[in-house]
Amino acid sequence: MKNLSLSLIFYPQSNGGYHVTCPELQGCFSEGDTYEEAHENILDLIKEHVKSMKEDDTNDLLSSVAMPNKIYTEINLPLD
Repeated sequence: MKNLSLSLIFYPQSNGGYHVTCPELQGCFSEGDTYEEAHENILDLIKEHVKSMKEDDTNDLLSSVAMPNKIYTEINLPLD
């Protein structure tokens, strides 16, 4: 069985809650009132997204992911 590694990016909202996106799967984003709710919501959405891709007979699910190679970096910007 192959595994698919995906990134989840959580954005805390100023009015509370979280917006979360999966950049490798185009259009795959969700939200929740708590981190846990946002996490659960995006996982459900990803499962449905992958199921749909399989049903559409996507030949190679892994190659259809938008960003197969990633480079992570952090930057610090002065706010003064």
